[in-house]
Amino acid sequence: MSHFNREMSSENTMSKEEYLFLLKDFYKDLNLPYKYQDMNENHFRLERKCLPGISLNLVEFRVPYNLRYLNPDHETIFSIGFMIQGQLDYIIHQRKYSFNTGQNNIIVVPNEDRPSLLFKAHTFYSYRSCIFERDYLEHLFSRYPEKLKALYANYQNGKYSTLKPDNLINTSEIQFIIQQIDGEFAKQQPDDLYLEAKILELLSLQIQSFTCEKFGTVHLKACDRDKIRKAEFLLTKDLNQSYTIEQLSREIGLNTKKLKQGFKEIFGNTIHVHLLAHKMKRACHLLLKSDLNIAEVGLECGYDNASHFSTAFKKQFGLRPLDFRRGKL
Repeated sequence: MSHFNREMSSENTMSKEEYLFLLKDFYKDLNLPYKYQDMNENHFRLERKCLPGISLNLVEFRVPYNLRYLNPDHETIFSIGFMIQGQLDYIIHQRKYSFNTGQNNIIVVPNEDRPSLLFKAHTFYSYRSCIFERDYLEHLFSRYPEKLKALYANYQNGKYSTLKPDNLINTSEIQFIIQQIDGEFAKQQPDDLYLEAKILELLSLQIQSFTCEKFGTVHLKACDRDKIRKAEFLLTKDLNQSYTIEQLSREIGLNTKKLKQGFKEIFGNTIHVHLLAHKMKRACHLLLKSDLNIAEVGLECGYDNASHFSTAFKKQFGLRPLDFRRGKL
């Protein structure tokens, strides 16, 4: 296992070559655990946890240089990727592709392809990916052939492909699972079975989301569905940043009537009810899985007043947050 932990002051910023060396060290063997953290001037974190058949990767950094990194030789890769923040550009076969904030995809990269990764200076990147080993992937395909048929065929034939050419949008469900994975990942002894289950849940949600987009809904155009899913991402990605319907409408370029009607058609609830449900789901998870006090849980869920949080929680579940935590059902 590679393990780095470098303390450095603002007067001791790493060179461009040193950052590139760290990326090379991180990517040279995707089947080895890895950990590097520098939480000082330039937040830089590279971590990999290896589960049976799956490598879970966490990448977060901001550097003062434009970086162009050429991936090393590797076996054909089947991965699921989730961009939390930033725009990651990469080049394959002299064609440029992008991963933007709030997007995800399933990607097959053949062994003869070595994508160039392009990182912009002073831009914060936060990215999660899971790479499936060949034996594990074959086992998945044998159990769920229709779910993975096209991508698995491209994987076997060594053909670059993605689940959706222009990427999928991270839904609130996906964001919540990534938060759960990050919380488990941070523990001294993470539960591998829990992490594996969450990774498969992410894979399932990606396939489900693509299937819904492929067959569509009766009243919405594909471009409008994407805009409404972007609205849901914006609404739920940071619960301390509130949006009015008018602000969301302007942000995604869709009128308020179409936004409200389309949101209910896709997500089955009004914008207000959907957001409240997401906040309460997050609150329940933090109350059971974290050591945060009630006020801190409320803050994490978008309530700057502990009393307002407790009132909303009790209205939703019929008991106070503290009673829920203590198991007084």
